[in-house]
Amino acid sequence: MIDTLYNNIISVLIAGASLYIPVHQKIFFYKYWWDQELSALKEAAVNSNKLWKVAGKPRQRPLYDKRQLCRARYRKGIRDGQKRSITSYTNDLHEALLAKDGPCFGNLGGLNLKYEQIVHKLAVALTQKL
Repeated sequence: MIDTLYNNIISVLIAGASLYIPVHQKIFFYKYWWDQELSALKEAAVNSNKLWKVAGKPRQRPLYDKRQLCRARYRKGIRDGQKRSITSYTNDLHEALLAKDGPCFGNLGGLNLKYEQIVHKLAVALTQKL
């Protein structure tokens, strides 16, 4: 009786989870700035780290230097990708701003003009940087 009840509860939870909890691949959904270059840097860093561990984790020698270099390149690539995601001005955003009709962003009344001007100035500044 208890096992049947337990199995029923588990099956309901699994069915509910499959229906209502979105499943995304973490790298490409949450880190939309991830690209092939970062994948290659990560693979190189992982491979050099494995070789370094197999060699007994030496603190000097070419394996350690290669490991440190690959780790540094990978970390720098991640930082650069994160910065690009903050500072880049995408075509989708530009098209959305151009296609926007009406003077308002919602129901803010007269404040909308001020916010729209700020957004427009930011868009112009970002396009000039690119």
